[in-house]
Amino acid sequence: PVIVMVTAHGREMLAQRSEQEQQLLDGFLVKPVTASMLFDAVVDARRGQHSARPHPSQLSAGAPSASAQRLVGMRLLVAEDNLNNQQVALELLQDEGAIVQIVGDGQAAVNAVEAAVGGFDVVLMDLQMPVMDGYTATLRIRRDLGLPHLPIIAMTANALASDRDACLAAGMNDHVGKPFELDHLVAVLQRVAGRASTAATPPRAAGGALPSQVLASAAAAGVAIATAVGRLGGKLPLYQRLLQSFAQDLPSLSAQLRQAAANADMAAAARLMHTLKGLAATLGASALADAAAVAEHRLRTGAPDLPLPDANAQCCEQLVLAIERQQPGLAALLRTLAPVGPAPTATDPQQPAEPDALWLGELVALLENSDMRATELMARLQQASQPLPPHWQKIDEAVSALDFDRALQLCRPLLAEGMA
Repeated sequence: PVIVMVTAHGREMLAQRSEQEQQLLDGFLVKPVTASMLFDAVVDARRGQHSARPHPSQLSAGAPSASAQRLVGMRLLVAEDNLNNQQVALELLQDEGAIVQIVGDGQAAVNAVEAAVGGFDVVLMDLQMPVMDGYTATLRIRRDLGLPHLPIIAMTANALASDRDACLAAGMNDHVGKPFELDHLVAVLQRVAGRASTAATPPRAAGGALPSQVLASAAAAGVAIATAVGRLGGKLPLYQRLLQSFAQDLPSLSAQLRQAAANADMAAAARLMHTLKGLAATLGASALADAAAVAEHRLRTGAPDLPLPDANAQCCEQLVLAIERQQPGLAALLRTLAPVGPAPTATDPQQPAEPDALWLGELVALLENSDMRATELMARLQQASQPLPPHWQKIDEAVSALDFDRALQLCRPLLAEGMA
């Protein structure tokens, strides 16, 4: 049997136990514990005893077989504040066999590295995050935690040589761009972790397999959908979820840009532009990504023909207009994609025939911890219950849009009633 200790007292408590007692334990976790942390701890504890059992998300349609996975057992920490980027990283890396933990800011990354039992093989570190940026978090890990050799890979939508040089100067080992090119990312992870390079997996659901009406709608919207879906490992359902969430967020993003301009808060405006640039590029909306890149650069360098406040306001407004031009095409593409999704698979006989309190309790735990596996749970629930009851459909819509706060608001009254 595998024994993992869960405690609120930290590592100092374990250090007080005898060596013989410590050897009885296969793992150690400090509360609070998320579902993903518990899963990772159990997998780590079983290393050397049995082959690592794949997470249920790795058993989904389109996932490569264990023999084709290139990151099997590699433990990765991903520090990224954007939920869409978190979902991309989680699904792509898990499908390659990696054990992934997600955090949303640099301080959380430092805390996770400090608390990790057995450590991480590699840290993927976004540079622009709230609370603490990636540069500062790297410095803290190197200096305060005394981990000069832990591989840390910078992630950024900026692909300039100067950005890569800045990352290396900050103590990072390498730099990968966003949107992710999966094969390149895997090769970098293998190299910095000291693993032998393996051949790329054959492309799954390549762009050429997309229906002609989808390709036509994407072309009309100025979206390079074949490239974007291929970059996501051929995961069309993942692309649909990301596109839907992105389209829903655009009006709010426009409002935030205008508010930042009105408040002369150009730091906030630059962060919004940077996020938009990366997300649009991931989804193949190249024109919008380019507009965000130009706006971000102009905001940082200024426009010589206008006073600075006017130039900044104009820069934000031009990007808002670019967003508004893009929205109708994205909405049309989403409507075309709606009937293209995969057909429901046969219900797992071990899963309940319809949602119940057990499903609800597990979902609430994931949502409360902002655990991206909430999306996987909802996907399994859809397969197990066709159609979903009306109140579960609303929850599913909120989870699909990555609006975890809204999903929690819908779940908690059901949980209080003790029924789903």
